[in-house]
Amino acid sequence: MANKARFVSPVLLLLLLVEMNIFDGPLIVRQSATTDAARRGGTRRASGRATPAASGATASPGDFGEQGYCPAKCAYRCSKSGRPKMCLRACNTCCQRCHCVPPGTSGNTEKCPCWAHMKTHGGRPKCP
Repeated sequence: MANKARFVSPVLLLLLLVEMNIFDGPLIVRQSATTDAARRGGTRRASGRATPAASGATASPGDFGEQGYCPAKCAYRCSKSGRPKMCLRACNTCCQRCHCVPPGTSGNTEKCPCWAHMKTHGGRPKCP
């Protein structure tokens, strides 16, 4: 009996709000990624971002993105990772922000200073 009361009261409240023209929208509103980014104020950038020329990486500005430079470099960088999906997600984020990926499967962060200085909210290194 208590379960019915828990279900009926929100339904009655919703019907009352609709009848009074207070609520006339959908129950679930899904926003696109572009709307979320615009609401946050655009894309986030890391401080001290290095350019490909300064970091020794060779890529044109149009190469950074989902179909170019970052996925290929990150696939190799994360090839020996114990958690490859998490590594790829972090690596692609760092690549798009820093516009470079250090050579090899680990270390070598001196080639991409932005990569070395990017931290998580907990203060740990973000980039693999």
